[in-house]
Amino acid sequence: MERCVYWRNQPRTNVQPSYHGTRLGNNTFPAGGASAARKECAMRNHRSRWMLGGMRLVGMLAIGVMLSNPAFTAAHGVPPITTEPHGWVELGEGMDGDVTAVAVGADGSIYVGGKFTAVGTMAATNIARWNPRRGWESLGDGVSHPLPTESYVLTMAVHPNGDLYVGGWFGSAGGIAASNVARWTPRRGWEAIGSGPMLIEDRVTRLLIGQDGNLYVRGSFAAIGGVTADNIARWDQTTWHALGDGGLAPWGPMLMTDDGVLHVASLAHTRTWNGVAWGYGTFVVGPSFQPMILAMIKDPTGARGMNGRYLGGNFTHIDNVPANSIARGTSARWVGLGTGVQGTINDLALGKDGMLYATGNFALDGDDSRPRIARWNGTTWNDLGLITSCAGPIGIGADGKLYTIGCRPLATGVRGSFLVRWDTASN
Repeated sequence: MERCVYWRNQPRTNVQPSYHGTRLGNNTFPAGGASAARKECAMRNHRSRWMLGGMRLVGMLAIGVMLSNPAFTAAHGVPPITTEPHGWVELGEGMDGDVTAVAVGADGSIYVGGKFTAVGTMAATNIARWNPRRGWESLGDGVSHPLPTESYVLTMAVHPNGDLYVGGWFGSAGGIAASNVARWTPRRGWEAIGSGPMLIEDRVTRLLIGQDGNLYVRGSFAAIGGVTADNIARWDQTTWHALGDGGLAPWGPMLMTDDGVLHVASLAHTRTWNGVAWGYGTFVVGPSFQPMILAMIKDPTGARGMNGRYLGGNFTHIDNVPANSIARGTSARWVGLGTGVQGTINDLALGKDGMLYATGNFALDGDDSRPRIARWNGTTWNDLGLITSCAGPIGIGADGKLYTIGCRPLATGVRGSFLVRWDTASN
């Protein structure tokens, strides 16, 4: 039997979160912050899986819209539990492992890549696609390595023509030999990209499609396709090219501004490639022994010109300007965003509503540091209420909605991942 409880202005600060599956008592709500104006409905159902403001609860308690009695499994084609218009929606079933990359297609597809073997009951080796019309789909046989326990996807990028480029650590894609970088096309399936990194210790950690249509590849390698290249290279759809002498750290975000300059983060500073030579860009300092730039996206708005960008990571200053882990501007002038955040920002996305979204492990306004997603509205930071045990990658879909990855422990004891959506326009 189900019953509904309405509430307002519930502080919800005295109850521990239940994203590990702990049963909650009557009329208790997990911590995680809800707006004073929200009215929620709590009910019990022995057969359902639940979310609260993005927190998925397996078992007994649901906070959300009033739902009817049928078993509700959020499987292929079955509507998920939702707290709309104020909350998050989980899409389909989850992955049986970690998701480390998210990419969005112009057709509405959401690609997820990482280290997993299945999405729900559907076999999917390290990569899958969410089709907004049909639910989860596998991409052929996915990507794999001769050592199955070691194969994974670290990065993805979608070309304007719809092709998906995938990088990580693998030896085949869809059964075709492909060393750590490959392409998936809806028409032809999996294809190798020239000759990728060939040594067993090589990995591709970041991909970028430039305005020139070229693919920029970053990782841990000394050569690619027979071309000597120190951790970074360019694929012009025919041939691999080195970018000078490289010499960069094997990981970190890349960005090409509208003037065609490639910006590459390398630990606590950025380097710039103008097509001929490397230069130095921005640097960050503090608070830890090793400050880092972990996220970088274009800023197409404002008076900072065509080369504006947002940088996120773990730092207290950028080019000597105070900024707590997040800043906006150009190499000529940076500004912090309010008081910033206390902790580390892992990923950034700019919504079609012009607002900035950040994910990472950080605190806001003296709150406890934890994995979270927050929004900068131009004046203040606001937590979006997603309670999860990881801070996954984020992306803005063709529908203008925010997509990200949450985590929870599975019955097997392994951490699982799930794709969730948040309607930026309705919140």
